[in-house]
Amino acid sequence: MFFLYAAIVFLALEVYGRRVMRERPPDSPVAAGRELVESDNTTVGLMGGVVNFIPLEVEALAETPRPTRAVTARVVGARDTAILYADVRLDAGRWRVVRAAVVLSDGTRLPIEGSGRPALEPAER
Repeated sequence: MFFLYAAIVFLALEVYGRRVMRERPPDSPVAAGRELVESDNTTVGLMGGVVNFIPLEVEALAETPRPTRAVTARVVGARDTAILYADVRLDAGRWRVVRAAVVLSDGTRLPIEGSGRPALEPAER
């Protein structure tokens, strides 16, 4: 009887643990940027879904009072590629995107989050 009870408890904790790990917040600036791109309907619609996400650069912008990072990444979609420029800040233990824009391969700029240009995004040509 004890083994049956132990097996039921183990199974319940295993299922609960997997769900908690799947729902945990992004724990890095790159993960926050990827999550933002994957959740933006315009970007996903134009690119055909995110196939690959390749971080190119993560640069520290500020350390106090809240750490801020600038993230640049190549986003490969089913139909197009793009470059993500994002400024990400650590708020309450979770990385949040403050400003972000995606530049498609044809030069089209899509602002995704916030106003203004992210720190590493080049000025308009």
